[in-house]
Amino acid sequence: MHPDGGETGLPARGDHVTRLVTVAHGTRTATGNQVAVQITAAAGRRLGIEATASYVELCEPLFADVVADGFPGRTVAVPLLLSTGVHVRRDL
Repeated sequence: MHPDGGETGLPARGDHVTRLVTVAHGTRTATGNQVAVQITAAAGRRLGIEATASYVELCEPLFADVVADGFPGRTVAVPLLLSTGVHVRRDL
């Protein structure tokens, strides 16, 4: 629960998250996808956990494949999308 009383959608205090998965849209341009990789790597270093950048479409790894990979720990997915468009509502 957030201090203002609302739900955060984040794990409860004490739950041990072992992997961060970010979800960007994806582009056919490698330099564009590299931004998501850099943000994800920085977050993983700061949190001290494994971090994987994933994409909704156009490049790999796809989000659906990453979360279906049988990872044994607790995963938190964080969208790297600018609005609550169709991908946020339907795909995530």
